[in-house]
Amino acid sequence: MQSNTPQIALIGFGEAGTTIAATLGLGKVKVHDIKLTDSDPAVAADMRRRIEAAGLVACDTPADAVAGADIVFCVVTADQAAKAAALSARHLAAGALWLDMNSCAPTTKQIAAKPVESAGAIYVDVAIMAPIQPRGHATPMLAAAADPDTALARLAVAGLNPTFIGTEIGRASTIKMLRSVMI
Repeated sequence: MQSNTPQIALIGFGEAGTTIAATLGLGKVKVHDIKLTDSDPAVAADMRRRIEAAGLVACDTPADAVAGADIVFCVVTADQAAKAAALSARHLAAGALWLDMNSCAPTTKQIAAKPVESAGAIYVDVAIMAPIQPRGHATPMLAAAADPDTALARLAVAGLNPTFIGTEIGRASTIKMLRSVMI
């Protein structure tokens, strides 16, 4: 699965997804966004055009997007985070990294982690700590994972360098939430 250039997938193509894709520069990124399956054909066609105009591969299902991916960036709305993980998990390669970059509750991250870890993939709780634009994947981030050393080494290949703060899923999102309240 691992090569010099990791295979990347994006689940979600809103502000964070488009910005991360633009800054990664790692070949043909596969993308699934729920709008690709919208009941309004115009909405679906517009999303497909946006993805393809960015030089990326539009995938109609999460399964198509994550198949063969080394690293999956999940950047959806908070209410879709656990669902995105559940729909994608059984299609993840063993050892793939699932970066849950969604701004959601720590318990949501813990729920999302279960199917990903059960599939043999590595779940990483990621908290984006500054505006995603203009730095994209180089934006300061906190992260927590069961195996932070493995995750950090694999992320470095893709040019990411989050600050790991432990192994407890939900910890990064908790710190982000507390910081948001305090500032």
